[in-house]
Amino acid sequence: MQGAGEIHVDASLAAVGFYKAKGFEEIACGKHRFKNGALMDCIFTKKVLWNSTPSACRKE
Repeated sequence: MQGAGEIHVDASLAAVGFYKAKGFEEIACGKHRFKNGALMDCIFTKKVLWNSTPSACRKE
């Protein structure tokens, strides 16, 4: 299988419930910096899409 094994999202505080309902897990609290330099409080989240650990059945 190719592609991303997991997705990381800097979720706004208002969007955390949405991402949790979609299977994302909270990693930490922090700040997201926009290109213009503005900061936003956020929750760093991730969702595992597939296990990237090599399987004995899968050829690498």
